[in-house]
Amino acid sequence: MNRLFLGWDCPIVESAAAWLWQQRDLLASTCVVVPTAQAGRRLREAVARLAEAEGSALLGLRTVTPARFLDVSAEDLADPTIELLAWMEVLEGIDDWSPYLAAFPHPLAEGEPRGWSQSLAQSLMDLRFHLQENGLLIRDAQRRLAQHDDEARWSALALLEDQVEALLATWNRQSRSALLRRSMAQGSLPTLPDEVARWVMVGVTETSPYVAQLWRRLPNATVLVAAPESAAEWFDDCGFPGLDWRERSLPFPGRDGPKGQVAVAADARQMAEMVVDALAHQGTASDQVMLAACDASIGRPLVTAFARAGWPLFDPGAQSDAHDWRVWLKHWQRWLSQPSLAVVTELATCRETQSITGPGVVGWLKTLGVLRDQCLVERIEDVELLLSHGPLPRGTSTEQVETLVKALRHLQRWRKDFFQQGWATKMMALLERWQQDGRLEVDELTTVSDLVQAWQPWEKRFSYEPAFWTQLLLDRLPPATAEWPEQRALDLEGWLEIAFHQTPHLVICGMSDTAIPARFGGEPWLNQSNRSLFGLNTDQHREARDAYLFFAMQEAHREHGRVEVFLSKTDLQGKILLPSRLLLRASGQELAERVAQLFAELPASESQLLWQQDFTWQPRLVEVAPEREGVRRLSVTALRDYLACPYRFYLKHGLRMQGRDGDRGEWNHRDFGNMLHEVMETWGNEAQMKLLESSKDLAECWNDLLSTMLQSRYGEKLPLPLRLQSAALRQRLDWLAEAQAQQRAEGWQVWQVETAFLLPMPTIHLSGKIDRIDYHPGLDAYQMWDYKTGSIDAQVSKSHLKTMSTRAVLPEHLQGDERLFITDAKNKKARWTNLQLPLYAAAGLTPKMPTVGYIEVGDSADAIGFRPWTDFDESTIDSARACAEWLTEKIAAKQFWPPNEKT
Repeated sequence: MNRLFLGWDCPIVESAAAWLWQQRDLLASTCVVVPTAQAGRRLREAVARLAEAEGSALLGLRTVTPARFLDVSAEDLADPTIELLAWMEVLEGIDDWSPYLAAFPHPLAEGEPRGWSQSLAQSLMDLRFHLQENGLLIRDAQRRLAQHDDEARWSALALLEDQVEALLATWNRQSRSALLRRSMAQGSLPTLPDEVARWVMVGVTETSPYVAQLWRRLPNATVLVAAPESAAEWFDDCGFPGLDWRERSLPFPGRDGPKGQVAVAADARQMAEMVVDALAHQGTASDQVMLAACDASIGRPLVTAFARAGWPLFDPGAQSDAHDWRVWLKHWQRWLSQPSLAVVTELATCRETQSITGPGVVGWLKTLGVLRDQCLVERIEDVELLLSHGPLPRGTSTEQVETLVKALRHLQRWRKDFFQQGWATKMMALLERWQQDGRLEVDELTTVSDLVQAWQPWEKRFSYEPAFWTQLLLDRLPPATAEWPEQRALDLEGWLEIAFHQTPHLVICGMSDTAIPARFGGEPWLNQSNRSLFGLNTDQHREARDAYLFFAMQEAHREHGRVEVFLSKTDLQGKILLPSRLLLRASGQELAERVAQLFAELPASESQLLWQQDFTWQPRLVEVAPEREGVRRLSVTALRDYLACPYRFYLKHGLRMQGRDGDRGEWNHRDFGNMLHEVMETWGNEAQMKLLESSKDLAECWNDLLSTMLQSRYGEKLPLPLRLQSAALRQRLDWLAEAQAQQRAEGWQVWQVETAFLLPMPTIHLSGKIDRIDYHPGLDAYQMWDYKTGSIDAQVSKSHLKTMSTRAVLPEHLQGDERLFITDAKNKKARWTNLQLPLYAAAGLTPKMPTVGYIEVGDSADAIGFRPWTDFDESTIDSARACAEWLTEKIAAKQFWPPNEKT
């Protein structure tokens, strides 16, 4: 190969473009090899500009990447999926693991279902892919490990590989690894275009040893190196940086390097803000800036920071956040694997579901959310049971649940057809529906359908379930990329593209030691020692490559440019990051000063604080408790939320922003309390039941009622969590029976249960339900009770009032009106925090003023009993009513700001 050194006083894209344009007569027969496809685009643009400057046109410049030399073709070449199946068949066909103990000390697959080996098979395929870099099979690697401690393990892996190759042969297929090895042994070149007579390698600083050997055999090949002739000894015959670059001192921007700086931020978000500020300060036009990211994970904070500044940034490596058909397929794979209503909820968020269930997804999804949250349904059978036996929860109707069941049955039938008719057949039918509904582009349809049709014969040969094939399809599909933002200001590019930019201002982000120098990693079967023994590239080669690139990019900007390097001390997850070792490639006083700069203490970053938002949300303003049938109604218990925080009150009761938790699989505190309330309501409405006096009879009665409710709602067989929770509720009912028997013995009778009321107010009326009202004929007295399954204070008044100290500071929304306060007989001042029980008494449902209190149904025998509000009188009711009038006035006036920071 002929090496040509172009110097490093300008980017390689500039010097190489000039050299190629000088050879313009030969361009038609020239193929240029560049490190990345983006680098090829930049090079073509540079040559086209030279042609335009001379009034000429560039008819075409053929560019390829080194991966092109690993392309192999043969009629019997096994598709990667077919090779994966071969590995799985071999692994899952092993009954005796003793020959493989060196690699697998413990037998695999005991009791595992079909398909258990997929991840292991994929890891072994990945191993073979890495060995392809030098044209090796596992068996070849094992031979190189003769007399090595690891030889036995590789012998076991080679034995598996031999069986895979033999199995592929019976299928009339050969693996890509075997084909590459044969080509290398025969010294044959890959199939190249006939019109190519000359090869030019531009800016390629690394490739696989196999490709490097091919290049050495190419006729008429020239390597363009971004370095002066005097530095020739620092490069090998292919123009790759030698390992000596690992020891060479490197310049530092702003010190002994070009103009610029190296800036350290506390975290990735702060670093992104620093980048934006630096570009704004320099005032450089966007077409004069090259923005490079060393770490793909910093793309999102950079895009966010630039968007906030009004500069749209495009990150080509970002995956699309859109809910396209790929997302739907992920959920469908879960549905095929384990059909649950939790998966249906995810499926319903994708529009592709309409192709199966028809329109109206939003409606039945809302019904499903209510049922999962309030009735803990997990399967379609649970919904059908609820529909047939009831009762349906509030907010749903029979018609709505029937619509839901119809949609679920459509999904269930399609799942069944995937098993009975075959995955490929139903997948093709689904693709046709998506095409008819406009869900797929033509090129996407072609890509997916080609894969499905190619796998159909293999599906019939192997007994893998549809979920397996769906996952294979997902693994083979390229991820959806983010769309280009309109009028984008910059593109975010990679480390290897830096040399292919002619912009004077270079900005490098995320130059931490985990990113630069790059490293091989994540291969469970290959360590650095083995990579070296197998003739593969190692971390040392990567370090030498990146040291050269960092040096060359600074030299290219030394005279007429600027280089700025930004890095952070932590990543997005808070993991500690160290500066790249390339920034510390110095000695003596220079090294000491670099260390002081890079490891200096930084003030705490403010980028994580809650008040620093990516956007400002302005919720729409609606009426709370809008008028219905001429009356505005608000729940009595809602006033407690307003007293705590008006803004959170508005989100909950105005915008109805309440989360649902349908995945909990067990009762939460609300469900537990609701079951108790239902038992007590049914008991209190039965004339004979509520007259029971014996604690034993009461306990039996309540337990029977609970059993009936559980069966009607959840069926004969309760899930284990509900069995445990219902047992805990039965224990509480047994304890409560003792307290109720004592209450009955004292002469109190259950008078009413779940009694609804409407308390008139000047602006918004207050509604509620009183759990229970007792009457004592001998005393002609009434008591109002509210059941509580959570912990409560021994003094009921403390659940409603907070004593005011001299230093107490009121939240801003509660200032300015004395109706908030009440003064007791001892002249102690307190403010209302809850108005529930006093407003119950104010409803006037009893002929005489009642006493009020809680019936505590806690988690121990001591936490069970009737807890009356002592010292409760008319003045308490009057004060609570006055406070309620004030609060409803504020709510009617839409006073929901400011929020209370301490709740």
